[in-house]
Amino acid sequence: MIALLLLPLALPFALRSPARRALERLTPVAALWLLTGSAVIAAGCTLTALGAFVLTGLLRLPLFASLGELVHPLRTSYGGLVPPAALLSAGALVGCAWALTRWALYQSRAFRVARTQAGRGPVAGDLCVVDSPHPDAYALPGRPHRIVVTTGMLRSLDAAEREALFAHERAH
Repeated sequence: MIALLLLPLALPFALRSPARRALERLTPVAALWLLTGSAVIAAGCTLTALGAFVLTGLLRLPLFASLGELVHPLRTSYGGLVPPAALLSAGALVGCAWALTRWALYQSRAFRVARTQAGRGPVAGDLCVVDSPHPDAYALPGRPHRIVVTTGMLRSLDAAEREALFAHERAH
């Protein structure tokens, strides 16, 4: 049983090489969908395996042992391996939850800052120019959608490159 739970944990590492081949051979849209779907499936498998390790470890504790009678498939003879695996799995789940929370907060703050900057800059249609020496451009979702471009980016591009940039950002 332990080997079956370790297999999903190795799955993301095994997908690295096929993912590179898919990027080389598929169209960008097909590669995006395939890689996104594969990442979601791998994350789900990893979460399930870590959760099973934690549950198996909890069922070894006296407080939860009586619940183990309700879940017979989780019984295992690897008594010495289960508690450390459960602790490592719980730590991994907590670490992943912490990282995901930090990432979500960072992204929401970055989105609010970008929206604020876009609201202050001059607007021409869907284009907003932000005064900054750093070259940057991005599309902001929502209504009204905006294409935000810094003055540093505009200075570094010629007319044809600017048109390509605007077309690229509008495609988002």
